[in-house]
Amino acid sequence: MDSSTSTPTLRRARLIDLLFYASGGIGEGLVYVFLLRFAGSFFETHLGISPEQVGMLVLAPRLIDAFTDPLMGAWCDRHSSRFGRFRPYIQYGVYLMGASLVFLFIDWGQTPATTLALAYIFYIGNQLFSTIVKVPYLSAMPILTQDPKQRVLAFSLKFTFTSILIIPVMAVIGNIIQYNTETGSNVNAYLYVAIVLAVLLIGVMSLVARSLKHSDTKEYWDSQPEASPTL
Repeated sequence: MDSSTSTPTLRRARLIDLLFYASGGIGEGLVYVFLLRFAGSFFETHLGISPEQVGMLVLAPRLIDAFTDPLMGAWCDRHSSRFGRFRPYIQYGVYLMGASLVFLFIDWGQTPATTLALAYIFYIGNQLFSTIVKVPYLSAMPILTQDPKQRVLAFSLKFTFTSILIIPVMAVIGNIIQYNTETGSNVNAYLYVAIVLAVLLIGVMSLVARSLKHSDTKEYWDSQPEASPTL
C-alpha cells in the first residue's frame, strides 16, 4: 500500500445537529400513532361516519402512499434549490402537514356527504403532506454525516426519543379523551390534542431543518452534480 496515499476524511456532523435531526422522530411518531389510535373513533363518534366508511377512509391514503413515496424520493434525488435539496420540504411542508392535521379534527357541521368528503380531503391531504416531509427527512441522513457510526447514533436517538414518549403521551391523550366523553362535555378534545401535536411537529421539524443548514446547501450539490444520496 502506498503510504503517500491519504485516506479521505469523512464529513461528520456536530452532536447538536445529530440531536436536532433525531428530534424529528418525536413529532413524526406521535402524529402517526395519534392518527392510528384516535382518528377512527373521532370519525365515528363526532362525525357520524359508519365503521365501514371509516375503514375505506383509512385505507385510501395507504394505497396512494404506494405511488407518492417513491415519486417524492425520485423528485428529491433529482432536484435541488438555492435552499438545498431536502430542507425546503422539511421546513415548509410541515406547516401544511400540521394544518391538515388540525383541520381533520374539526367538526364542520355539514351534511353527512359533505362531512365524509371533507374527511377524505383532509386525511388524504395530511398523508400527502406527510410524504412531502418524511421522505426528505429520511433521505437527508447521508448528507448530514458520512460517518456510519454517527448515522447509527442518529437513528438510535430517533428511535429512542420516539419509543420513550409514545406510550406515556398516548396514555395521557387517551385519558383526556375518555374523561371528556364520560363527562358529556361539548369540548372537542381531539381538536385540542391535534393542535398541540401540530405545534410540536412544526417545532421539531424546524430543528431538523436547522441540523441540515450546513450540509444540505446549493454549494454542496453544485460541487457533486452526479450525487444521488440514498439510504
